[in-house]
Amino acid sequence: RFKQTMHDHKEKRKEKKKNTEDDDDERTTRTILEDDIDDNVVNYRQQAIEQQQQQEQQQRDMSKQRRSTIAEEIFEL
Repeated sequence: RFKQTMHDHKEKRKEKKKNTEDDDDERTTRTILEDDIDDNVVNYRQQAIEQQQQQEQQQRDMSKQRRSTIAEEIFEL
C-alpha cells in the first residue's frame, strides 16, 4: 500500500512538471507571436511612412516639372 502511494505521488509530480513545461511552452509561443505582431506593426508603420514620403517627393517632382514646362511656354511666347 505504501509503495503504491509513493508511486502515485511520483506520477502526480511528473504530471505536474509536464503541465508546467507545457504552460511555459505556451507562454513562450504567445510571447513570440506578440513579438511578431509588434514587428509587423512597426514594419507596417515604417512602410506607410516611406510610402507617404515617396508620394510627397513625386508631388514635388511633378510640381517642379509643371513649373519648368510653364516657364518654357512663357519663354516661347
